[in-house]
Amino acid sequence: MDPVFISHTKFLLGNVHGWVLASHEGEPLSKGYGDTGHLLKTYSVNDELPKNEHFSILNTFAEYLLKTTLNSSKLNFSELETIRVFWNYYNHASQGTMHIDSDQPNTYSLIFNLSDTGGTIVNDKTVASREGLGIIFNSDSLHKGLSPDFEQQRFCLNVIFKGIKY
Repeated sequence: MDPVFISHTKFLLGNVHGWVLASHEGEPLSKGYGDTGHLLKTYSVNDELPKNEHFSILNTFAEYLLKTTLNSSKLNFSELETIRVFWNYYNHASQGTMHIDSDQPNTYSLIFNLSDTGGTIVNDKTVASREGLGIIFNSDSLHKGLSPDFEQQRFCLNVIFKGIKY
């Protein structure tokens, strides 16, 4: 992946409005969660989001990163449909919590790393973050994001998509 593309994406993410504290969907932050990171939802098939020119650019980037990751993997899907696009931000104090992205059938998650620090735990396996590389797993897999190890911040993309795996 082109480092200039990644750098521009991080610059845009750092300058767009709409970031919120991450929490489990529907659960208030007051339920005892600390800093679980921040998220920016730029697309959801289920929610009406405000019109934002930056969201359109970021969603184009997300589609490109999803298709690039799928093309470089050994996974094949038909009838692809993007369900949701989240951009995640973690700092040293952030502690992700174990969760699933979706329990719907034929639904998968992409975590695309924009940083070389931190990582993701999926089904009790730690996958180190490598800038420019993504991982794909079933959306009903328990997972959580990890805070940066040695850099000040970690950005990653989370796309939930449907498709028929063949």
